[in-house]
Amino acid sequence: MSAIAALTARRFFSFRALAPLGWLCATVVLAWVARENGGAPVFLRGSFAPLILPLLVFSLVELALGPSTLKTHASLSTAFGGSPAKPIASVICTVASIAALHSGTLGLVGALVARGDSISVALTTFACALAGASYAVWFLYGATMGKRGGGRHIVLGLDFIIGSGAGAGAFVFPRAHLRACLGGHGALGVHGAGAIGMLVAIALSLSGLTLMRARTWRS
Repeated sequence: MSAIAALTARRFFSFRALAPLGWLCATVVLAWVARENGGAPVFLRGSFAPLILPLLVFSLVELALGPSTLKTHASLSTAFGGSPAKPIASVICTVASIAALHSGTLGLVGALVARGDSISVALTTFACALAGASYAVWFLYGATMGKRGGGRHIVLGLDFIIGSGAGAGAFVFPRAHLRACLGGHGALGVHGAGAIGMLVAIALSLSGLTLMRARTWRS
């Protein structure tokens, strides 16, 4: 692990890292309320997937980067003539892995607390973990643009607005595909294995685009 990735990982163990516990509490409370109001399917599609998961991952990316761009995290490497691609790849892997762990865990907790016979707990956990990684990479790509990485805020807004639909625009956002994995309507009718594949494709393609931008940062 590069020094930059190690610094990023250490931020998750700082005092500010307690913030995601708030999303855990929200998950448990809302899932408990949903027990008598439709169970896990209602909770997952109505509260967790559209609200808790993206905001959880966004808070994790904010925690990792702080008030800076992703380029700032590569400045140490480029200052000594090195390529920023390798440390940025380490940051992507670190943040995406932590986001996947958090998202999958909260999805599992929510599904178990809310209950529901019509869902697969294993599939729910897997889909939430994949969506968490996809969101993380999307937000990291957004952090390559704008003042202090403000592009990640734009990505979050577009996901809420466009990703909530089922048309072509929603196809590039994790929201639509996670919804499809949880039994809701998918973008352009994509469901099941296709939605899982799209979450993987989003994570891989955005990782590639982020690394391509990183290679232009060599000073």
